[in-house]
Amino acid sequence: MSKICILGQGYIGLPTALLFANNGHKVVGIDVNKRVVDTLKAGRMPFEENGFQELLDGAIAKKAFRAESLVEETDVFLVAVPTPFDSEMRMADLKYVVSTCEMNVPT
Repeated sequence: MSKICILGQGYIGLPTALLFANNGHKVVGIDVNKRVVDTLKAGRMPFEENGFQELLDGAIAKKAFRAESLVEETDVFLVAVPTPFDSEMRMADLKYVVSTCEMNVPT
């Protein structure tokens, strides 16, 4: 069983985290938004989508998912953060990816 750290708990990262957690992996979901982390720690989805609350409930019941603000040491890291389009440069703005990859694992 792998321990997976998913950075970004939005519309891509959170469902991915919950699917891994409900399929035999330990997952820590990281987000810089305190409201998102607090909502997840309270056992509630930060956004509404059919079936997702049940996925969260199942992952919590299995003790396979938890939300945190700080990166932890894990076997796998998955980055799921926004990459908005920069129309001036005509390419994806990778500032969120870069800042996420620069987050340090506490020692």
